[in-house]
Amino acid sequence: MIRYKVFPQSSDFKLELTAIFAQNKNFVSKLPNGNRDYIGTNSNGQDYGYIVGLPINLYRMFINDYIIDDLSQLPVNPFTGEPLTGKSAWAAIRPGFPIWKDLNGDYLLNEDHDLKLATEFSPIPDIQGAFNVNFQYKGWYLQAYSQFSFGADIKNTVLQPYLDAYDRTGDEWAIRGLADLSEHSFWEQPGDGAAGVDFPALYPTTASIGGPFYGFRGNQSLWIESGDYWKITNAAIGYSFNKNESFMKNIGLSRLRVNVNVLNPYQWQRSKKVVDASMVNANGNTYGNGYPQARTISVGIDTQF
Repeated sequence: MIRYKVFPQSSDFKLELTAIFAQNKNFVSKLPNGNRDYIGTNSNGQDYGYIVGLPINLYRMFINDYIIDDLSQLPVNPFTGEPLTGKSAWAAIRPGFPIWKDLNGDYLLNEDHDLKLATEFSPIPDIQGAFNVNFQYKGWYLQAYSQFSFGADIKNTVLQPYLDAYDRTGDEWAIRGLADLSEHSFWEQPGDGAAGVDFPALYPTTASIGGPFYGFRGNQSLWIESGDYWKITNAAIGYSFNKNESFMKNIGLSRLRVNVNVLNPYQWQRSKKVVDASMVNANGNTYGNGYPQARTISVGIDTQF
């Protein structure tokens, strides 16, 4: 922690700055079964895993390669002449679908061989801390408290289940809670994938196209976002009246202080797809049902007769 007072003690101006920095570097030191990699699923259905020597709570997922614009983009098996395909339980690949990396090179995308513990992502921040400001001038005071986190890779588990409903057949996509999609771009026509749209094609899956491809499944790197943010959690301004003021004496007041306090007045975050990057659990999963923390304004009067 670093604390610095800007003005001398004798000055009417008082400004104290406080900075706190913390770095949490954890890693798995030992696992059962001869340090064999561990893979599990949490209560929210999110896959994770542990590898000796690496941080805890690694994501287990498909790694997104591209959004396909044309079937000619699919790699072709030189031995069979057949293009890359998904397993038989999925719909056939179509333009607008996400294509994941074929990690074992068998030209067949499936969970058995192409899900991996993504060592390139970690929900653990590189650095986190706080920065606080306390300012006073005679009867006036201003306080601002903030927190920050940088370097974490978080998972957008708030938006994912809503978009996933489009690719599961049925009408759940139309009747469950709605998300604001106006800030996101989706594949609509050939060329959108190459242009770098945010998400695959968004249209309800029907039996006529062979059922779902699970293009919005949760266990893919599509949902990984930067967890960088800086947030002012509390700000207050107030004034304390001098007890020798004539009006204070006239009404018999020995103390009068008025203040305005604001909770969560401002937040900067790198990701534009996550509603609130500060609302993340230890596994890196976002929460909050698509709503940021509420901004609350309160006005107070403190008196004593």
